[in-house]
Amino acid sequence: MIVLRLAIKFQKAIAVTLNGAALPPLAGQAEFDAASSGWFNAGPSVILAKSGVLDVNRAKVFEFSLLPTTVSPTTEPGQPSVSPSQTTRDAVAPAPQPGPPVSLWRWGLIVALLVAVIVVSLWVGRRHATGEPK
Repeated sequence: MIVLRLAIKFQKAIAVTLNGAALPPLAGQAEFDAASSGWFNAGPSVILAKSGVLDVNRAKVFEFSLLPTTVSPTTEPGQPSVSPSQTTRDAVAPAPQPGPPVSLWRWGLIVALLVAVIVVSLWVGRRHATGEPK
């Protein structure tokens, strides 16, 4: 069983498929926990989906049909209002951004340390193999 938690800004699911077959929409967390497969909008910008038991050798492709949401002044906090005129199909959450780049001097230091370890290891191994005194 695969359980996915998709966090995507200003979107909510209107349908979820697994390998082309529609997963059933569920009413909330309790129904999600009891079901073998399905999906629900767990909160603003959070969607939970699960597959049920599948063969481990089979590919698993989840597709989310999304609807943009906005928070309006008339909406209760945490409850998105939906603009039904816009839909997004098969949307993918953006990839996480990498951390700060490692500067060249740090790479140089790492390479120098690795070379030093290799040289010392070879020298000690050679001395041990030839029987040279310590």
